Amino acid sequence: MRVVHVSYSVDGGAGRSALRLHQNLLDLGMDSLIFAFDEATTSPPSFDPGTIDRVLGRYMRNIDKLPNKWRGSPVTASWSNNWAPNLTLQRVSELKPDIVHFHFIGAGTFPVRDFKSVPCPIVWTLHDMWAFTGGCHYTGGCVGFSKKCGRCPTLRSSTEDDLSRTNWSRKSKEWEHVKLTLVSPSNWLADQTRQSSLMELQKVMVIPYGIDLKRFSPKDRIKARQTFDVSNDKFVIAFGAARLTDARKGLDLLWAAIQRFNATIGTGNCELLVFGGGDWNPSDSPIPIRNVGMIEDDQKLALLYSAANVFCAPSREENLANTALESLGCGTPVMAFRIGGFPDIIDHRRTGYLAEPFEVDGLVDGLEFLYSRYLAGEDFISNCRDRAERLYDGRINANQYIELYKALSNLNAGQTSVPLVSR
Repeated sequence: MRVVHVSYSVDGGAGRSALRLHQNLLDLGMDSLIFAFDEATTSPPSFDPGTIDRVLGRYMRNIDKLPNKWRGSPVTASWSNNWAPNLTLQRVSELKPDIVHFHFIGAGTFPVRDFKSVPCPIVWTLHDMWAFTGGCHYTGGCVGFSKKCGRCPTLRSSTEDDLSRTNWSRKSKEWEHVKLTLVSPSNWLADQTRQSSLMELQKVMVIPYGIDLKRFSPKDRIKARQTFDVSNDKFVIAFGAARLTDARKGLDLLWAAIQRFNATIGTGNCELLVFGGGDWNPSDSPIPIRNVGMIEDDQKLALLYSAANVFCAPSREENLANTALESLGCGTPVMAFRIGGFPDIIDHRRTGYLAEPFEVDGLVDGLEFLYSRYLAGEDFISNCRDRAERLYDGRINANQYIELYKALSNLNAGQTSVPLVSR
């Protein structure tokens, strides 16, 4: 059985999750290929789309934004239209897949109109909300997707017949007779999907992301701190994001909490360890900040988590943050708001802390709780590691996908099978 994964990239949270699943499937003996446009990250034994497709891929994201410009709507990275024809369907079909597995396919990667022409069963891992919205990848709390979109806050629109309604209508028409098996990494996103008008008749199930628990495992904290020039006698708070200034990731809220926390415990007792894209180093900081930039190497990333006393992920919206899973694997507790997939990840006060959204006071309380455990000489390594092994082992989760592929293949061949999901 051949599975062909389709993803704009294998970078970022969604892309890395797709690549990890692909690699685990290969290790388990599956015939798995990835079709991705990002030349820097599509690695053997993934399928190489070729020079022409790569050139098209470079311009695809800009082409996909043209409807926004034509309609006078804001152009934002968190919006996709997938309106323009391309060669993705042809290239994927040439690989003769038994299952096509979509991942992040925004930015025009796979046109909406081509879904009905996919020659085999479709599995779609939902890394965000785009599948059932009129174009946004996260809604910011808008529930227009439960009807027909329109008056889109992302577009700052006050009219029903805006670009979000156009895209919603196009999806509704083109996907009317398309059968999809939708896999959500988190219970929150599964619930959102079931509430959507576009996906109310589709199969929805939950399979969490999986990580390599051999790579993401507890490391010697003293050596880890030496790697990043962090003090051995300080309470170390870690934060990371692909774009540090992405408002959705909530660094502004965390920074406000850290300054208040530092004033409470006394200056000189904590440090902040930051990784990701962007030059974020606030002036006149009351605490030392180590901004180590982007980290591409998993081994180095595991050292960073191990160097910290807590990893903070104060996102305003989030599916199932890979950074939080990786931190658990390394035995480091996670602090986040009680939103999205974080209640799946964090066992409150056992593997981290869940603050009420979006209260800075709640983050301060969480830091104070974790700091008190640090002063008492307690750690969370065993609790965090146990939860990671039970829920987020990449090979176990890949096996869940294999069972899904087999069930879909049997159904496609006309064989009987147990129901894939209970709605």
